[in-house]
Amino acid sequence: TTYTDLRALFGFIPWKTVLKTNQYSVTEHFTPSKDWLHVPEVFFTFDLSAITVNIAVEAKSLVYFLTKTISTLGGVFAMT
Repeated sequence: TTYTDLRALFGFIPWKTVLKTNQYSVTEHFTPSKDWLHVPEVFFTFDLSAITVNIAVEAKSLVYFLTKTISTLGGVFAMT
């Protein structure tokens, strides 16, 4: 999985942080021996799958927030 965090320092300087991780899962099976004449055995089975997940987080700038807020207030004022 790749986590990407896109932000802007001080609202102007682009800043990108990338974190790459690996994820695994385990399934356990146990079968008891029916008699004591058999030699104990251990089996390992691996099932690998090639899946990539990309997660990107983008933060909006302060200018975007102010523009949306002022336009909403303007719309409310115009409707009253």
